[in-house]
Amino acid sequence: FGDNTARTLTVTQPITRASATAVTLNSGSAINFTTGSLTTANGNVTLNPNSVFSPATTGVDINAGTGSISFGTGDDLELNISGFAVDTQHQQLNIVGGVNLTGADLLTVGNLTASGGEVITIINNDGTDPVVGTFSSLSEGAILSPNFLNSGLSATISYVGGTGNDVVIVMGNPAGTTSVA
Repeated sequence: FGDNTARTLTVTQPITRASATAVTLNSGSAINFTTGSLTTANGNVTLNPNSVFSPATTGVDINAGTGSISFGTGDDLELNISGFAVDTQHQQLNIVGGVNLTGADLLTVGNLTASGGEVITIINNDGTDPVVGTFSSLSEGAILSPNFLNSGLSATISYVGGTGNDVVIVMGNPAGTTSVA
C-alpha cells in the first residue's frame, strides 16, 4: 500500500485481507493510523525504510495473527505522550502478532507530568509473541532521557514489560538523582 514518494499514507478505515497476505506499507514520509486498522490473516507486515509510523487507533492497529510487523532500517515509531491514559493521553501501538524493532528509532513528543514509578505501555503485544530487537541505541533498561518530556524525571525502556512481551517506558527518579528517598 502507498508509494515511496514524500507522501503521507493515512489509514482511516479498517483494511482486512480474507487470506494470508504479506503487506508492505510504503511512504516516503509518514504512515498514520488515524481511525483505521490493518488485518492480514496471518500475513507479515513490513514498513519500508525511513518512514515515520504513528498509531492513533483505539484498539488493535495491526493484526498480523501468526505473522509479524517488521520496522525497516531508519523507521521511526513516533508517539505523542501527555499522560498515562492509553489512546487518549498517549499513543500506543497495539499489535496482534510478533514485532521486530531492529533498526527502528523511538521518537516521543509531548509534555508529561509524573511523580515516578508510572509505566507507559507503548507497544501492547498480544499473547506470547516476543519482541525481536530493540530500538536503535536503546537496549533493555536504557535511559531515554534524564528529563523525559519535561517531566523532571528520568525514564527507562523495557522490552519485557506488561505481560512479558510489551514495550514499556518506566518513569523514574528526578533528573540529576539516582534514587528517590
